[in-house]
Amino acid sequence: MVYARLAMMFIARFCVVITTAVMWVFTIELLPTAVRGFGLSVCFFVGRSSASLAPFLRDLADIYNPASFFVLAILTAIGGLVVRLALETFGQPLPDSLPEADQIGKKKKRKKKLALSV
Repeated sequence: MVYARLAMMFIARFCVVITTAVMWVFTIELLPTAVRGFGLSVCFFVGRSSASLAPFLRDLADIYNPASFFVLAILTAIGGLVVRLALETFGQPLPDSLPEADQIGKKKKRKKKLALSV
């Protein structure tokens, strides 16, 4: 039983590490070149600030044991919904400016050509 628990802990840690790596690559891909450094630093700051609140979840478990799991489940569900709102950028060049970033996900308007037969 101890080995099964240890194996699950290793698998969970692996998933966290992989998710974090993918998250930063995805974040960089969403930001235009002009603000990529600043935007990434803001995202990193928010992530680190949120991580500093983790010890308080442990204290919350002392008050009501399932409460910390409920908080994490709600935050995970919110995060999953927010990610679903993000746009797919596979196969598209990274935007270089803010106007180009605004065009991500918008369909390009095609000019309609009228064919006249004589």
